[in-house]
Amino acid sequence: MKRESSCPVSPLIEGVYFVTRLKDNADYRPVKRLAMPADRNIPKDEMIQFAGFYAHRECPHLLRRVEVLDKEDEEVIVSIKRITWF
Repeated sequence: MKRESSCPVSPLIEGVYFVTRLKDNADYRPVKRLAMPADRNIPKDEMIQFAGFYAHRECPHLLRRVEVLDKEDEEVIVSIKRITWF
């Protein structure tokens, strides 16, 4: 019996991936910080991997974590996506 992955960025269809919000209590480690132009509403853009044993086992992929500043609501939205160019 094949078990489905609980990875939030697993493809539903081969080659199709979705962006999802990152939980507040997610345990991850930064791998690389990506440079961003100063005039953007993106304060942080980095590559990460989940650090928790089970989370890393279920989703060992390198992920991109992006913080976007929503100036209208004055909140930071954090999203992740699977990096597919490696």
